[in-house]
Amino acid sequence: MNSKDLFFKLRWWIKEHLLLYVNHLRGEVTLDYSLPSEYGDFAVHPCVRYIKDGIGGFHWWLVLSPYPDYDTNKENVLLYHGVNETDSMPPVKWRFVTEVCGTHPKGFNSDPNLFYDGNSLWVIWREWETENVPKDVPLVCIRCSKTNDGVHFTAHETIAVNEFHEYSMQGDTAMCPIVYDFKGCIAMYASCYSYEPYLRPLGTSRYLLKNKCFKFHGFHHKDKLPFDLWHFDLFEFDGYLYQVATGQLGNAIYIGRSLDGKVFQYSKRPLYSYPWFIKKNFFYKPTAQIINSTLYVFFPRKKGRGTLRIVMRSMNVSILKSFKYE
Repeated sequence: MNSKDLFFKLRWWIKEHLLLYVNHLRGEVTLDYSLPSEYGDFAVHPCVRYIKDGIGGFHWWLVLSPYPDYDTNKENVLLYHGVNETDSMPPVKWRFVTEVCGTHPKGFNSDPNLFYDGNSLWVIWREWETENVPKDVPLVCIRCSKTNDGVHFTAHETIAVNEFHEYSMQGDTAMCPIVYDFKGCIAMYASCYSYEPYLRPLGTSRYLLKNKCFKFHGFHHKDKLPFDLWHFDLFEFDGYLYQVATGQLGNAIYIGRSLDGKVFQYSKRPLYSYPWFIKKNFFYKPTAQIINSTLYVFFPRKKGRGTLRIVMRSMNVSILKSFKYE
């Protein structure tokens, strides 16, 4: 590891373990699902979506990626649907549907996401240095497969690429891609990172959909982010587009919002945190959905050595108004 990376991460690690706030997300429930046997019991990058009309007869969908022994070669794209569903709250039990994308000859997958366009469910993921990354593209492309019945899926296609070209250093404008329709504008959001001279968050990238592909439309840069913006998900409430986010170390979940879908402001107070140095929680990407007046947040939590399970917590969504966004 680059020594500058280590110092940078240590600073954020200490800060995350000194967050002493009341947690409003409560009532933790561990989701009931099974990974294929070759993946053990260690999963990250959940994305949960409720589809009112349903896909293949199911309304709740979950995508995640296994990460056993922190092995990127197994960080593939697994799709699930809910069992015993209701419209009033998310299901606890989930059934495995399919592996949408498996291991590559080189490189790896990461950061899966779900988007429903009114007809088809899009399964989106990021590929790092795989055979599918165009030769003139640095490091990363975003791939997609669609289904309108949960059984048949379209061929994989590239819908966006890393466009970190305006700097002399290496970086990524497409980390953790989230496709979202906000106020009638379908866009792909992502965290923007530079890799030199050390890992550094630059803000939130925004891509716009043009001719079936997403084209980079710029990013919102903040000199002093209150946390190490790494992975996030999006949801809407009260006219705002909200981010629920984690830093790379994953010991706290943060909240931010945007009125125009471009510029985000963040709360210094986390949405959820666990302030103990002896505990490594690995909240590696939260995801959220609002049902009625309740905000449900799903995220990984380390349960033991080699075990990382997706859990669910909730709170009244109106509490978001009490946070101060700067």
